[in-house]
Amino acid sequence: MTRSKPAIASLGLLVALFGVMAFGTGVAQAEAGNHWQVNGSVVSGAGSHAVEVEKLENETASLLTLINNTKVKILCKSTKLNNVSLTSEGRLSEGSVTFHQCVTYLNDVLSPPCEPFSGGNKGLLVSEKGKGLLTLHEKEGKKELLTVITPVGSSLIFLQFGEECAIGEVVPVSGKLTLIDSEVSVEKATHLIKEGPLTALSALSNPVTIDGAAFVRLTSGLKFKGFML
Repeated sequence: MTRSKPAIASLGLLVALFGVMAFGTGVAQAEAGNHWQVNGSVVSGAGSHAVEVEKLENETASLLTLINNTKVKILCKSTKLNNVSLTSEGRLSEGSVTFHQCVTYLNDVLSPPCEPFSGGNKGLLVSEKGKGLLTLHEKEGKKELLTVITPVGSSLIFLQFGEECAIGEVVPVSGKLTLIDSEVSVEKATHLIKEGPLTALSALSNPVTIDGAAFVRLTSGLKFKGFML
């Protein structure tokens, strides 16, 4: 990939709905008692319960950051999970995520030269492979389950922009993303997920924030939940 200029910006809701590397203060590592459950049965295998995004809440998701005093927002209108499924011990299989109809705003003004692209397709972003883990987070005596997302390799996604983009051409986004679902312990067909506590994403050492949420479900339509034994 070309990296001829300093670059930054990022997109990310669900940036690879997956993760299991170093988690950060306050998040426990893999625990035998954390599991997914589908239609009343604990998930014990792999690949049989594929996950998909039903839709983005408010039909958009954005990544926000500030680069060299320039406000950067990448906004996408839809997303698709690729080869992501619930597996044993509260894990998510390795997979990726594709973002569609993406545009970039600089200082709240649409910037056509900075329109993201992937493989020659404008308005498209495709993440690197990642993986995920259902993890117990304890803070001030309160316990909650998070899904921790980290990359399989060094970065979650490489963002590509046009040669005339004022913020550069290519930038890797790394770190971890946590996803939270206020009803994760309720077995239901559709769950609403959004960025959770302890998220630590960065692009060239600049922090990024995700604004948006997504409704996710199993392709089978079965009800599911996460829980601790």
